[in-house]
Amino acid sequence: MSSRRNANKHGRSRLLSRRLVQQIVAATHEKSGVYATTHMTTMKSQTLRHDAYGNQVIDKVVFECTSKHPRPELFSVIPTGDKIKPRSASKKNKGHSKAALIELATNPSG
Repeated sequence: MSSRRNANKHGRSRLLSRRLVQQIVAATHEKSGVYATTHMTTMKSQTLRHDAYGNQVIDKVVFECTSKHPRPELFSVIPTGDKIKPRSASKKNKGHSKAALIELATNPSG
């Protein structure tokens, strides 16, 4: 693996870690609500947070906490309200190939 590729991989990893920490901090803020059910315990942010894609999201953390293991451990972080999703590479390629097919159909000479 080249050093440039490795640096990009680590940079992306740091960025994802930073976003994850932002979600956790927002969801566990002192003004967040605590919701305990028979199956899980959650905390949900009471304020909207702007994410990297231009959404206003409300973050929720789920804790793994049972009567057998009463110490809560962070199980999951869920941003809700994210309407704008990142585009995957396959979707980008599909868009380009559709455009190329349309161009070929309208201009068969080439």
